[in-house]
Amino acid sequence: MKIGVIYYSYSGHTKLVVDQLVMLLKASGADVSKIVLEPENPLQLSAITVPLKEQPDVSGFEVLVLGTPVHGSRMSAPCWLLERSQR
Repeated sequence: MKIGVIYYSYSGHTKLVVDQLVMLLKASGADVSKIVLEPENPLQLSAITVPLKEQPDVSGFEVLVLGTPVHGSRMSAPCWLLERSQR
């Protein structure tokens, strides 16, 4: 099974969780790719949306996992933008 783990980490905590998840998925035999979302400019935590350096191609994955910190009771702007673009 081809799994894409796409995430944004502001302070590094989300990255730690994603690294553990990817390790467990790979240990179970899954084919896992980890993709980091990078904003074009430094992220302002109050931002609702932010342009990304690159929009990831998710077409080759059977399963997507989206990892995001919570900013102001909502997902981070990079993850929000990705989620909206896939509708």
